[in-house]
Amino acid sequence: MKVEKRKIKQIKIVFYIRKDFNEAYIDGITQSIKCGETIRRIIINEDNELQEGRHTYEAYRRLIAQGFTEYETIECEIIPTTKSSLEAMIRSTKGHEKSKLPLLPADWVHSFRTLLAEGFTIKQIVQAYVSQKLLSPGRAKDYALAAESLELRPLMPRIINLMKTGKTIPEIAEKLEKSPEVIKNTLDLIKKNETRRKNENILTPLTHFKRKTHKRFYLAKHALDRSLRQLKEKQEISSATIDEYKEALDYSRQEVLPILTMLDSKDKRIKSQK
Repeated sequence: MKVEKRKIKQIKIVFYIRKDFNEAYIDGITQSIKCGETIRRIIINEDNELQEGRHTYEAYRRLIAQGFTEYETIECEIIPTTKSSLEAMIRSTKGHEKSKLPLLPADWVHSFRTLLAEGFTIKQIVQAYVSQKLLSPGRAKDYALAAESLELRPLMPRIINLMKTGKTIPEIAEKLEKSPEVIKNTLDLIKKNETRRKNENILTPLTHFKRKTHKRFYLAKHALDRSLRQLKEKQEISSATIDEYKEALDYSRQEVLPILTMLDSKDKRIKSQK
């Protein structure tokens, strides 16, 4: 891997594996740069496309905007350009395994959504990530399905209206400037949503309450785990925020779980009487 100097304005942003910036992390990098500390180099390919180090790139960009022109040119690690954007995303994901910031579920879904928009299928994406041992098969499929839902949802109303006028899948694909495969996937998703809504209508009220309560419990647990992890990594996080998460988690354990146990037995009796 060779090291060369590049101007910040020459570096292109083609994709970003994370959904959002971590402002506290950018501030930390900015202070390290100002203090002259050694930081990890940005990684770009031979076409000057950023592969790893978006937070570092953003820190340099903001410093330049503030008038620190000495940072207009920086040292970058140069890697070969890959022909496939899927390969580039996989390589970037592996690089983020060494990062102080672990990838969140929203980041995985964002990455998968980017790949779906470029024409890769769910099967191709799942196989690639599982074969590289980046995700388990179940987790990879969950993220891919969530990404597909977000990607195709804006098309649903227009496709439904065009189907009502009697247009075929190739005709709809041509009108919306999408591939027939994307239109077919959207129609499959519409059917899945309709089936799910029908199934929800026959669930008992107790089951609805159980699902909602389970969701709150796991959201609270995930939030607490994330906060404690950030605290261990010495990132800024207020004690009030941690107390809030702990309170939610304690409530879930002490109040919600006994209710769920009771509902389980009642729900089984209701279903057995039908």
